[in-house]
Amino acid sequence: MLQQISQLAEPIGMIIGFLLTIMVLSYIIGDNVLFRLAVHIFIGVATGYAAVMILYNVIWYQVLVPVLQLYTAGNSGNLSMYIIRVVPAVILGIWMLTKVSPRTARWGTPVLAFLTGVGAATVIAGAVRGTIFPQIGASINLLNRQSALAEGTNLVGWFINGLVILIGIVATLIYFQFGVRRPPEGVAAHRPVILDYVSTLGEGFIVVTLGVLFTGVYLAALAALVDRINYLWNVILSFI
Repeated sequence: MLQQISQLAEPIGMIIGFLLTIMVLSYIIGDNVLFRLAVHIFIGVATGYAAVMILYNVIWYQVLVPVLQLYTAGNSGNLSMYIIRVVPAVILGIWMLTKVSPRTARWGTPVLAFLTGVGAATVIAGAVRGTIFPQIGASINLLNRQSALAEGTNLVGWFINGLVILIGIVATLIYFQFGVRRPPEGVAAHRPVILDYVSTLGEGFIVVTLGVLFTGVYLAALAALVDRINYLWNVILSFI
């Protein structure tokens, strides 16, 4: 019986994937019931999966299992220290559940503010240490002749590449400093004319960057579309 069910699992999964793909692709003709149904199914499945993963990997393995292990081992000192660290997190988590009801939502605002602050601080620290500082270091070494000789690159190409990147960085920064901030009407802009030209050059670099990013997103979406069409074709051939 189990073997028969396992044999039927693959064709049933192919049929479900085929139908869901058709439902999503039906958005080409406009918003319709099939597309909305597919979106609701996706959101429901994703939410259920996230809830199960949180219950299994966080609450069970990171909260309950360590307590049970320390309790069975008889290590009361480590158990008390662990409870002291975990209890505030559990209280904050239960406190956060007050956001479920509109009547008690305001009571969960302090926890949400604390969570937002911690998340923002983590993101800012990660951006500064993981992006800004490495970018500054890379920009400093753009015209470092010793690093180019150590890598064995062509000095002419290395110099042109570093010079273009350096000009792009400076022009982009000048654009954000002098190009976005427009003076009020009737007030003359007291700044050198050269800054306007450099600001325009920085705007050009930004446009090229955004164009490249959009092209990458478009190619990724096109590749996904080709993959889905290929999947539909393979399913049809498999049943034929």
